[in-house]
Amino acid sequence: MNAKRAERPGRAALETVIRSPREAGEDRRLEPGPLPKSRRLEGLGKYSPIYRTPGSRIQFAEMDEEKLRAVKVFKTVELLQYLAAVAREIGWSRALKIMEECVVSSALRWAEEHEDELKREGPPVERAFDIFYFRHLGLDPTDVEIAERTPDKIVCRWRNFCSVLEACKLLGLDTRLICREVYEKPGRELLKRIDPRLRFSRNYARIRPYTDYCEEIIELAG
Repeated sequence: MNAKRAERPGRAALETVIRSPREAGEDRRLEPGPLPKSRRLEGLGKYSPIYRTPGSRIQFAEMDEEKLRAVKVFKTVELLQYLAAVAREIGWSRALKIMEECVVSSALRWAEEHEDELKREGPPVERAFDIFYFRHLGLDPTDVEIAERTPDKIVCRWRNFCSVLEACKLLGLDTRLICREVYEKPGRELLKRIDPRLRFSRNYARIRPYTDYCEEIIELAG
């Protein structure tokens, strides 16, 4: 008897579960299914998917902050588990590259939708800092410490809630790998749309959970 060959996960399937943090909007339906029993995480604790009820439609606007964070972490856990499944089939290097390309595409779609905002007047480093962190990522200014600020460079240290950080801790993944290989290039490409001279980078010697903050740099090259 010929066994049907299982379909290998790849780019198209991975793309369906990757969305920008602002792309979903308040009206997006949230109905994540349960994790397979073989991969269910006992350590999810407060991040377990208790927010889901069969047949319900839950909106971001209806959630308090704690529940919204739990949703984000659970969805990120699902995404990274799927990334690991893809990596077992095609290798970590290719899987990470596919995911990186998806996140870059999402960031560039956001840039296209906010083109007028990206072209506004002002010092490029300050504009990039405001647009990237507060307009695009929606972060809270109270969560950042400015370690250095000049007209050509801002070094910032973030202590914000981060679903990628929490998911990596739950899954035992190294943020120095995931954030470098997946989430750094989207920042670089978005900043280029503001001003081609802008550069974005992270200090991977100062990244959570290995320190108590994530240090990132926006600077003007040349």
